[in-house]
Amino acid sequence: MIFSTKHSYLVLRIGLAAVFFWLGADKFFHPASWLTLWVPDSQFVYIIGIFEVLIGLSFVTGVFMRFFALLGIIALIVHAFPGGIGKFMARDAGLIGGLLAILLWPEHGSR
Repeated sequence: MIFSTKHSYLVLRIGLAAVFFWLGADKFFHPASWLTLWVPDSQFVYIIGIFEVLIGLSFVTGVFMRFFALLGIIALIVHAFPGGIGKFMARDAGLIGGLLAILLWPEHGSR
């Protein structure tokens, strides 16, 4: 049946993977657009890009998903503090919600 926790979990993982792949890759193609007050130089933008691609890769492969979900949550929360409430806050809140779902998903429900 298409309506199952197995399929829901897969859609959540692939959706989050696509977002993190996109965000990570964009940091390599357009690093200047990511330079803000919280990113001091372009080297740090590339490090964040690698981190985001690793999150996406983790969700596609199913390896270390909870670990990367937790790191992603921490990174998004840390990112939110210097910027305050802004135009990206809704996106980040949605991503945190998805990452929390991965982090808290019961083991038996993901198979």
